[in-house]
Amino acid sequence: MCFFKNIILLFLTLITFSSFGQEFLRAFSHVDRQEEAVVITESGDTLIGRPLIFKRKSGFFKEVLLKNDSKQEYRIPLDNFKSGYIPQKRYSKNVDLKEYLGEGGVFDSLNFDKAKIKEGYAYFEKTTLVDVKGRKESVVLQLANPGACNAVKVFHNPKTRTSMSVPPIEEGYPLSYYFKAENKELILVGHKENSKFYTILNNYCIDEYKVDKKWNWLDLERGIFKINNVCK
Repeated sequence: MCFFKNIILLFLTLITFSSFGQEFLRAFSHVDRQEEAVVITESGDTLIGRPLIFKRKSGFFKEVLLKNDSKQEYRIPLDNFKSGYIPQKRYSKNVDLKEYLGEGGVFDSLNFDKAKIKEGYAYFEKTTLVDVKGRKESVVLQLANPGACNAVKVFHNPKTRTSMSVPPIEEGYPLSYYFKAENKELILVGHKENSKFYTILNNYCIDEYKVDKKWNWLDLERGIFKINNVCK
């Protein structure tokens, strides 16, 4: 009897997560070399071409090599990469943006190419990571919430683990993300580090999250979504 109770509880938990699970875009996996990428460089150039090489080390971006229709190649290392849209393999094309924006979500079309996101491109941008010793390092990370990120940006952690998956009911979900609040340093938050998450929330107007010490990792996407859409 306990076994069936546990199965039911697990199923309800997965359904609860699923109702908010589409607010973040999925983590980048494999590059599609047949589609064109668009990269903005630190020098201000916009380069377009098929990504022949998308090099990563320990999951983190290192460089991309583009080749355009004129057979011209552009090698863009980390230090010259500012932002870009990288095509993905095995991604559901024509994404319904409402699945993760939610009803009433506002897509920041001034800063992001809505069409590219809808076509399944991953958006990457450079930011600065500060380690525990105060040393700064430039990293290129995938933005998980381009649809609503005016107050808090959430970036996928390339090295994160995922929760247990139960196919075909639910995929495992990430157990950590990088967060970049407005005018704040990038921080890494894990699924058991509630205090770190409060340092982000307490700067904004979502009172229900400020006092709720029973905050659950499964509430993450909903909380970030509300901050970015309610707090202006």
